[in-house]
Amino acid sequence: MRIGNRYIIIVLLALLGWLPNLNGQSPTTVDNLMIMANSMSDSKQKLTVLQSICSQHNSVDTVLLYAEQMRVLAKRLGDHSADARAHQFIGWCYGNRGNYEKALLNHYRAFIIYDSIADSLGMARCYNATGEDFLDLKNYYSADEYFHKALDIYTAMGRESEMPSIYRNLGSMYKDYRIFETAKQYFRNAIEIDSTNNSIAGLAIDYNYMAETEYDEYRESNYRTNIIKAKHYSDMAYAKAAKLNDSAYLFYAIQNSLPIRLDYSSILDSVSRQKMLDSCIHIYNVAINYVKANGYYSSYYMLENCRAKYFLLTHRYTDCLNQLELARQKPNDLIEEEPIIDYDCYIDCYIAMGDYQKALEYKKMKELSESQEYFMETALNSSKSSTKEEYENMLRQQLKDKKNRELMFNEHKKRVRIINISAGIIIVLLIVFAVFILQENRNKQRNNKLLLKQKDDYETQRNMLANINHQITDSIRYAKEIQNSVIPSPAIMNAIFGDSLVIWMPLDIVSGNFYWATLRGRYKMLAVADCMRHGVPGAFTSMLGITSLNDIAASEVTDDYCPTAATMLDKLRVKIENSIPQHDQSEPANMIDIALCIIDTESNTMQFAGAHSPMFVVRNGKLTVIPSDDIHIGDSSDNHAGFTNTKIAVHEGDVVYLYTDGIAQQLNFEWKYSTDTLTDILTLIYDKPFAEQTEYINYALSKSPKSHEIVNQTDDILLIGIRI
Repeated sequence: MRIGNRYIIIVLLALLGWLPNLNGQSPTTVDNLMIMANSMSDSKQKLTVLQSICSQHNSVDTVLLYAEQMRVLAKRLGDHSADARAHQFIGWCYGNRGNYEKALLNHYRAFIIYDSIADSLGMARCYNATGEDFLDLKNYYSADEYFHKALDIYTAMGRESEMPSIYRNLGSMYKDYRIFETAKQYFRNAIEIDSTNNSIAGLAIDYNYMAETEYDEYRESNYRTNIIKAKHYSDMAYAKAAKLNDSAYLFYAIQNSLPIRLDYSSILDSVSRQKMLDSCIHIYNVAINYVKANGYYSSYYMLENCRAKYFLLTHRYTDCLNQLELARQKPNDLIEEEPIIDYDCYIDCYIAMGDYQKALEYKKMKELSESQEYFMETALNSSKSSTKEEYENMLRQQLKDKKNRELMFNEHKKRVRIINISAGIIIVLLIVFAVFILQENRNKQRNNKLLLKQKDDYETQRNMLANINHQITDSIRYAKEIQNSVIPSPAIMNAIFGDSLVIWMPLDIVSGNFYWATLRGRYKMLAVADCMRHGVPGAFTSMLGITSLNDIAASEVTDDYCPTAATMLDKLRVKIENSIPQHDQSEPANMIDIALCIIDTESNTMQFAGAHSPMFVVRNGKLTVIPSDDIHIGDSSDNHAGFTNTKIAVHEGDVVYLYTDGIAQQLNFEWKYSTDTLTDILTLIYDKPFAEQTEYINYALSKSPKSHEIVNQTDDILLIGIRI
């Protein structure tokens, strides 16, 4: 369905005069129901009236008040179905306030009641509501599971009219994942069903979701087509909502249209642009009054940030900064969500004002916020409230092991695929290079007969070799991206160890040093390795080492059992030697020096085993060296019977460092440092935040105390630190 001129006229008329009616509903019917409920005695009829009030009223506070009355009365009368419905209303209220823990708890209680009375439809609706709560918490794994549970029940019952809400939720999840085409396909499924059933309310919601998706895709791609489509779907959503004459649907449509209209104004001429911006501030005033009147505080920060962007687009930069600061403050104690900081608006405003230093500061703050997003979500999910603990014990614990296994399996499969692809690419390049060299030799023999053409032939050969060298360099750079993809990212390191120090400086494009980390049940494992050679030979060996460690962890470690660190190095030694041809096993390029530690989070102990790589543990300012064995992984001439396993108790605040010898060599280049001096440095800075430790060590590695010139790097450098 396309928007015609008459719908545009409706939108313009609404913006000029009708929209302010959002601030006051036309609540004749619901007001009469409230008067009736207050005068009725406890009965089944009163339950029916209370349910009608909760279904029709748009104020969160009012719905919560009457839903609590409905819950108490339902328990008194023994009406289980009404009791479950009351919990659903209460969960909806807390979700709109941003208190998703209480929302989840009430939806779970409703589900338990529906399950006890075998109400499949009620159970499906609770599954859907629970999935929505998990979606707001960005727990996509749980959200997807509950949406599909609801969809299975609706399919089995033949309730096609209930399916659009599931498709909308699945579309929202893929929208958050930035998989826009899949998200839009789910929304199209919802539109198709709602169009068949002539559901105007459903279509109003569907078009809003399509508008949001096109707008999110525009913000990521900056394609003009996306913002035009977003405006188109936003107008269609408003046209459908206007037919309903329901203030809640109209509010949803206009609040979603506000950021779209602000960005849409940028593609208009100056006159049309100003008219569009004027309509935006009018929409803001109507929407913010509706939020304050009806308690929809989950929309508060978005609206206030949109007003700041309006000031930015109208060149009122001081007002923009003041509004951004206002948007970072909670309007009252009812709002549960933390303020949303619009870093992009700060950056654009300071650039427009010519204050590039401030713009750079907010750019760094944005990057830091994005890198810490995982931890903010984890903090929200791990609140120590009793309701959360009760809910997790009842509902989430059963999913934990399954999700961990799936994550580890998918990660392993991804790494194996990347390694296979990289190996194939390098082999093809080597074959092409060999064929090229052979052909060039033949050409050179023929061209030697023509002395006058030798100079031209030489220039031709030099250019071609330069091109091949460029291609090989590009291939090695791509190999670097592949190597980076199998090395644990900062997010994975921080997810496993809480906070970590990672200083990884390859000498060449690719590195012969690598680190490896994984989490299996109660065991946290960390390894730091030096493959003896840097560059491409070392990188190949590092890929072999990472693959072997992944295989050992997948086959030997379970949630409740882990072999000793020495045993794992023995198995790694066997795998490496079996993977290398017999005549190459004494080559240094195939040998690995490695340090491996395993932390048991239940017993608070740590095991360590090493091959030419010791470990440092700093406790209360005292550094202890845990020695390693004097052998190499991959050296078949070494008849060492087995590695030494060292087990120690760990305490909160202990700092563990693993490193390769490149950092000691680099410090010794001009500073005359040695490993002993490195231990002095670590003892001095161990109690500082890892970010400050990183700056301190980077300075020591790159600056001379005399000339302050950059020191030439002599080897791959790797230092890892974790805090217990």
